[in-house]
Amino acid sequence: MNVTSRLFLFLIITSMMQSSCHRGGSDDGENGTGIQGNEVIITREQFRTAEMVLGNTEKVLFESVIRLNGNIGVPPDSRARVRIMMPGFVKRIYRVEGEYVRSGETILTLENTDYIQLQQDYLEAFYSLSYLKAEYDRQKSLISDNITSEKNYLNAESEYEKILATFEGLEEKLKLISLDPEQVTQGNIVSEISIRAPITGYITKQEVTLGMYIESQDAVVEIVDNRDLQLRLTAFEKDVSRIEPGQTIRYRKADALDEWHMGAVTMVGKSVAPEARTIPVYGRIRDEDKDAFMDGMYVEAEIITQGREAYGLPNEAIQQEENKHFVFVIKAEQDDEILLEKRYVNVGQVTETHTEIITETAIADILIEGTFNLTIE
Repeated sequence: MNVTSRLFLFLIITSMMQSSCHRGGSDDGENGTGIQGNEVIITREQFRTAEMVLGNTEKVLFESVIRLNGNIGVPPDSRARVRIMMPGFVKRIYRVEGEYVRSGETILTLENTDYIQLQQDYLEAFYSLSYLKAEYDRQKSLISDNITSEKNYLNAESEYEKILATFEGLEEKLKLISLDPEQVTQGNIVSEISIRAPITGYITKQEVTLGMYIESQDAVVEIVDNRDLQLRLTAFEKDVSRIEPGQTIRYRKADALDEWHMGAVTMVGKSVAPEARTIPVYGRIRDEDKDAFMDGMYVEAEIITQGREAYGLPNEAIQQEENKHFVFVIKAEQDDEILLEKRYVNVGQVTETHTEIITETAIADILIEGTFNLTIE
């Protein structure tokens, strides 16, 4: 381009900027950023004051996602409700709600005279069993030599079998309440029993007080092993065909919407809830994230089914006029003034942060921050 052509183009642009400035002179508002037609003139000071930022369309990863809700849970074998096998009064409490316990640790102790009676019955059966076993063996030997009658032999056998069944039943009862039968046979009879943790984890529920009477089969303590936390999400029936194990899950707590965590689909349910028409989806939680979550906590999640790259802009850069979308681009600059022009664009997929711009080439010098300071008049 020769000198004459450059001068002619400069004069045209200058004329446009001055004309726009004159047209907006009486309708600018406080910031002088009113728009006439498709153009607006701002000063560089206004650009700085409004914290405007320029940028270009850039390649952005646009993902196809399925949005779900759900909560944090644990598998069935990582949750235990501690039940009492024989009633008793709470004598000591060793662990309370919120504390960490290991499998086999004593949580509390109970006291009851029934425990003493059970041990006495066991001892009686133990001594009777020794006598009846010897008598049974004697009768068995005698009948083999035809010295005793069959009636005596069968009677000895019956008595022995009966006391053996009683003995074994009492032995199992002792084990159920954590008493050692061997200690009982040595004469160590106690009035207390220990209630122990069946799994390792945190006590999430504890409903006992000292002196409280607990009935048989009452579940007074609940323990959850947080090492096995997992996502339990709910997907609508129409979306299930797009979900499969291994896909990435992005999830967050309801009170931390800007803090995303990453996981993966581990299993998709095989039955549909008849009323809600939903299917459960289970996901893995990374070990480093487990301390941030608790059993039962509500979460929002997205399953990423596929991704593609396309040109995009931050959502703030996109303005809407009826059913049309546009951006502001720099058309010209002269001294202390900047001429911005509305450029209509076709948009595609929209995420929480970016909007897809359907174009084959990048668009430069776009106002991507501070657009709210520009008003259409």
